[in-house]
Amino acid sequence: MPLIRETAQFYKSICKKGDDNLWHISIKPSTGQDEKGGVDQDDYLCALFSAKYCFQKALEYNLDEDGIYSEILRDGLAFPSLKSERVYYSSKGSGEKDYGKQKHPVQLNDLAFLPVNNAIKEASDVAYRLRYEITQDAKRPYFYGWTLGEFLLAGSRIGNAVEWQKDWENLRKADYVDPEWIQVYETSGVHKDSFYGITNGLITQSLLNNLVSDWFGKLEIAKCNPWEGKISLKNIYSILGVKIGGEIDGDYALLILTAWKDCEFEMHGEQIKLRKNEMIKLDLKSNAVSGWKIKKRHTD
Repeated sequence: MPLIRETAQFYKSICKKGDDNLWHISIKPSTGQDEKGGVDQDDYLCALFSAKYCFQKALEYNLDEDGIYSEILRDGLAFPSLKSERVYYSSKGSGEKDYGKQKHPVQLNDLAFLPVNNAIKEASDVAYRLRYEITQDAKRPYFYGWTLGEFLLAGSRIGNAVEWQKDWENLRKADYVDPEWIQVYETSGVHKDSFYGITNGLITQSLLNNLVSDWFGKLEIAKCNPWEGKISLKNIYSILGVKIGGEIDGDYALLILTAWKDCEFEMHGEQIKLRKNEMIKLDLKSNAVSGWKIKKRHTD
């Protein structure tokens, strides 16, 4: 809570309402998450995402003492002012000239880094489909920093197993990992910068979120499963309040949910409500039309 309090106050101090009735962010000196996007720009897209997250959390923790956070979120941050015909610009000063030259795809931040939305937004879906167009050298394939890791995690949360597999295969094609899959490099081919912690974390999260995701405030199972055969789950904790175990085998899953706190949440169209330490077993089936559905609950 102290971190949210201070970061929200910081963003409030550099937010100003513009003539378009949107709230804009400006501070100098500054640089964005994408180092190739220039310095001292207004309305870095990454900053808008971060500010939105901090204001949302400040409201959740009852830290909106003067009502400004509510006002900013109600009026809206300056996302619309960055909208191009294809994707959001990475900052107010970047524009179309930046297209295809980004080091990092910050347009995917709400899918990979900051859970500011409760569903996939159209702009993020488009940015994901254009991810190889947005980022410099990605078609080679060659990736800078954590870019390919963000591709993978965004794909897990979009739920496109075919495109996720493409990104996974590019880990080796782009010389992003060693042949034994032990080291992750900071950038394609930069072997001196191995064991890159950031991308390691993104890859690990992606592997988990392929099978269990609570990113959009609901529990989703096997949303982006690229694997065949039986997969076992054990002691996977969700912030929604349950520990998940069981098996997934193609279009069938048997799951055991154990509540580590009192909780209520949505899971594939149904509401699950459990008391602390309560356990429930679920049979799920999936088909190409309706996706995963809970077919049976075992309460014994």
